[in-house]
Amino acid sequence: MALPTHFKLYTGAQIPAVGLEAWKSEPGVVRQAVAYALKDGYRHIDAALIYGNENEVGQGIKDSGVPREDIFITGKLWNTHQDNVQAGLKRTLDALGTDYLDLYLIHWPVRLVPNETSELLPVNPDGTRPVDRLWDQKETWRQMEEVYKSGKVKAIGVVN
Repeated sequence: MALPTHFKLYTGAQIPAVGLEAWKSEPGVVRQAVAYALKDGYRHIDAALIYGNENEVGQGIKDSGVPREDIFITGKLWNTHQDNVQAGLKRTLDALGTDYLDLYLIHWPVRLVPNETSELLPVNPDGTRPVDRLWDQKETWRQMEEVYKSGKVKAIGVVN
């Protein structure tokens, strides 16, 4: 039996079964890796703000010469942006150099409160993470639905 090349999402969109994830990619390497992967036939690129390389991923997509409409791009909303999904999405779209994402995922279903230690990975004085225990995840999901309805993302979901 042949393995599937794509899986159908709830929206009817087809997500490629194999993709390139940019996590733990060395600075200066991911741009080339993305370009090579796309030139070699990959059509799914998985990126996230917390990986710290969305700009390079976007440059690699551009360098590949593969038309945007032929690439399935997954992005992830980071924990410190769950109170403003629109801003988190804009940051990702700008970094990747695209007008839309094929899939936008809530990276972790918990909101962190940014502080002076870090915008992305804040730490309390006792070494714990500043989790916003009063935040209602339904509000993040409502905002995710808004960006879906806007057409800036073609599908939404949660990972981890």
